[in-house]
Amino acid sequence: MKPNFFSRITSAIVSPILRELPFFVAFILLIGTDTFRAIHSQIVKPDPNVGVLNLLGQFSFVVMMAYIFTVIVASVGKRWLKIVFYIVIVALFTISTFLFQNFGMTIKPYNLTLLLESNGREASEFFRMFVLSKGSIATYCLLSFVIAAIVLAESAYRKKVGSHPQLNFEYNLPIAIAVLCLLGLGLYASTSFIRLLRCETPDDYYLFSKNDAVTLSDPISRITQSSYALHLASREMKTAVESTRQMDRNVSMESPDSINVVLVIGESFNKWHSNLYGYPLNTMPKLSREAAEGRLTVFDDAVCNFALTSPSMKNMLCCNSIADGESWSKSPYFPALFKAAGFQVFLWDNQKDVDPSSFFSFALNSFLYNDEILDRSYTAVNEHSYPYDYSLIENFKKTAARSTHNLMVFHLLGQHYDAKGRYPKVPQFMHFTADSIHRTEPYLTDKMREDIAHYDNATLYNDHVVNSIIDLFRDQNTVLVYLSDHGEEIYDYNASRARDYTGLNDNWMKYVHEVPFFIWCSDKYAATHPTTIEAVRRAAHQPFTTDNLCQLMFDLGQLHTSYYKADRDPLSSQFKPRKRVVEGMEDQVRGDFDEIRKR
Repeated sequence: MKPNFFSRITSAIVSPILRELPFFVAFILLIGTDTFRAIHSQIVKPDPNVGVLNLLGQFSFVVMMAYIFTVIVASVGKRWLKIVFYIVIVALFTISTFLFQNFGMTIKPYNLTLLLESNGREASEFFRMFVLSKGSIATYCLLSFVIAAIVLAESAYRKKVGSHPQLNFEYNLPIAIAVLCLLGLGLYASTSFIRLLRCETPDDYYLFSKNDAVTLSDPISRITQSSYALHLASREMKTAVESTRQMDRNVSMESPDSINVVLVIGESFNKWHSNLYGYPLNTMPKLSREAAEGRLTVFDDAVCNFALTSPSMKNMLCCNSIADGESWSKSPYFPALFKAAGFQVFLWDNQKDVDPSSFFSFALNSFLYNDEILDRSYTAVNEHSYPYDYSLIENFKKTAARSTHNLMVFHLLGQHYDAKGRYPKVPQFMHFTADSIHRTEPYLTDKMREDIAHYDNATLYNDHVVNSIIDLFRDQNTVLVYLSDHGEEIYDYNASRARDYTGLNDNWMKYVHEVPFFIWCSDKYAATHPTTIEAVRRAAHQPFTTDNLCQLMFDLGQLHTSYYKADRDPLSSQFKPRKRVVEGMEDQVRGDFDEIRKR
């Protein structure tokens, strides 16, 4: 082939960049701000889950977008179009910088939700609060510098090279090769949007955002992803709310006397770190005493369907059965049935504000606190969450006005990662140290033993919190159910913690999908419900999945409803064990818990 052919090709590739070099560079620097932060963060504090290909893909995608917009500007040749593009990229840079400087975050579904749901008064208050904040002033300074730099660069470049800079084959060839390589990687990175469009639910999106091959971090990608996530959440929420709105209201309660039904949902509780399940350290002394005195029955074969809070909770609190192919969003929210039967229903949730910007919080809270769900399901909810769970219980004790028939749902922080921050640093709960961990696995380091000790202390504190709930109702006609949304890894079989997913294998099943589950009954409840007490003790070894929790709750609350299925209720003589479906995280593969545990 003739050299002039290559010359024409390279000129065609490089020419738009040379004509609009200030615009091309400005686009990369401004739109790529968050990407550069991600790269810098990886250099300063490497994350083993973020590979070089991921970071290179992020950068290449920004370059690809810069090249496409530069070609448009160079081809059209209209000054007004370039100004419009400049306004857009500068505005995106300003939003991204404002969020980072003021809140240390990037564009997320949470931000868009706040923007869409804010009224004029809230927007005005927000503006007054942050207009002169340190982060906002830093943003204004950067914005002024950026605008000045763009104006000067455009002016100087036009004076020096004019509208049609000279092209040189010798220098254009390596530039063209570099551009083509980056465009190829950018095209690979853009396949992330194909995977995004395959997400069908907010929980699918959460997994996608955590585990996609390339985590696009530029504001254009984040706005696109966040908008799609809001669309998924809105679609699912409409179905879920409609299912509760259209539920069969022919529900009644059998108990004429006062009764308290209490549901306590823990967080990230590895049951193998509880002496209720044979752990050598006494991490649950108070509840162990309740068990020894016959008021607490430990269930030893309970399994959660998901290793994530949002899908686990939503399936736990609705009337569906995953093994029977039923979707949580197409079945009623069971607390609404208790309220329809005449119960006062209380939700005291200490994860309400734990991390509102994270998508797992958004995906769950957009359901739990939907206006119609609030109205149909609860008598009262807590206004604030607290650093430690005991404060939540104290708040409930002071503010919740209970009646004769009450359903109380407590959602705790439990041993949520990082467990070191889940208990107050007082001698009572700083009981275990690295020296308390007498395990001998070769992979364990002193730091790992310290982390295990923190987890065990958080479990000790959780024992105190749950016992404090019991104390509120000890002298009343009360039945209490405790379970965790999922388990947790804490160096139990390898050097990993916090659900470092390795696939649906035996160890993953044991430490993440097996969950603590027990039922506590007051002496008064035991005296008035001897048949139920017998059924509870008989069911202690039944294979149970948390998506069928509502069936057990209907039984304990003595509710008569068409949604009650005796064959799903472990307390019923008609109970029939079924396939226990569990779902992985990164690969989203479903499996049979019992089959995997047999391997």
